[in-house]
Amino acid sequence: MANIIEAIQARCNELRDVYLPIYDELPEHAGVFAATMIRQSIKNAEAAIASGDAVECVAALKYLQEYKL
Repeated sequence: MANIIEAIQARCNELRDVYLPIYDELPEHAGVFAATMIRQSIKNAEAAIASGDAVECVAALKYLQEYKL
């Protein structure tokens, strides 16, 4: 379970540090929807970690990995 948690945390950090700044910089709210979805996915992933549910963690990681630039 520790490896899944580490992978989730690493992906959340990547999304926060790389993806969100890009979407937040787009003009006239063009990236608002994507940024909102990413933030919600991060929140869900952190909740999965807090719950300790391995199935939820795997699902959250898979969902986080679907984001592409």
